[in-house]
Amino acid sequence: MSLPTARPQGAAALAALAEAVADYRAAARADATRAAYAVDLHDYQRWCTAHGARPWDDDALSGTVAAYLAAGARSGLSVRTLNRRLSAIRAERRDAGRAGPGGPAFDPV
Repeated sequence: MSLPTARPQGAAALAALAEAVADYRAAARADATRAAYAVDLHDYQRWCTAHGARPWDDDALSGTVAAYLAAGARSGLSVRTLNRRLSAIRAERRDAGRAGPGGPAFDPV
């Protein structure tokens, strides 16, 4: 059994929709928010690398994020900063089409 192939106009329409979604996502957050999230995600990935954790491993994500946030709290980060970092991680997962463990209400702490 062979799968149907996309018709050229169908593929073009899907590509246009994908571009529209990307444009919407880009416009959905302020430039400052996107910049802050980028810094936060870089910090999270750096922390994971330093601690031998896989940042996006579905099976360990809640525990990894909780440990990351606890380390940030111990180092003196404010609750506001920790909340923004958690928001950045959630947004990254959501934008990638993946919810956190346990579904969309992912909350590691």
